[in-house]
Amino acid sequence: MSGSRHYEAAWGAALRLLSYRPRTEREVRDRLARRFPEATAAEVVEALRAQGLLDDARFASQWTYSRSARNPRSARTIARELQAKGVDGALAEEAVREVDDEDSAYRACLKYSRTGGRPGDAAFQRRLLAYLRRRGFSQSVSRRAFRRLMDELDVGDDGHQRGDAE
Repeated sequence: MSGSRHYEAAWGAALRLLSYRPRTEREVRDRLARRFPEATAAEVVEALRAQGLLDDARFASQWTYSRSARNPRSARTIARELQAKGVDGALAEEAVREVDDEDSAYRACLKYSRTGGRPGDAAFQRRLLAYLRRRGFSQSVSRRAFRRLMDELDVGDDGHQRGDAE
């Protein structure tokens, strides 16, 4: 069956999909199944896996690294994203094991603080904590990250720069 017209077309379609970005086995299988018979999609996915072109563990590792580096999220949120893309739960948990939520939340705080606003302002704090919540961080982790940011910016509990003359 590997020489069939469907197989060759599905193989080409899969390679095009993978040329844009890495994908999970389920993503490729689902996309191929829209245009080709299920058996052909499964056969192509198996061949891609055998050639090392599809590897959910590698995908999970790359996704986790990318999320952590560019768009920090909690380990729990990254694991959910991976599972939504078809990565096995155990593989997803393994991929996020090294994610440090405290550090990720702080880096997200830094990123958010560059958007403007006055860090000592109550509205800024509310918006920042909501931003962290949307990224899956717990309230306690978010508050510690916010406090760390305020300490590094040298902003007191009253919202003013420490050492400012009033």
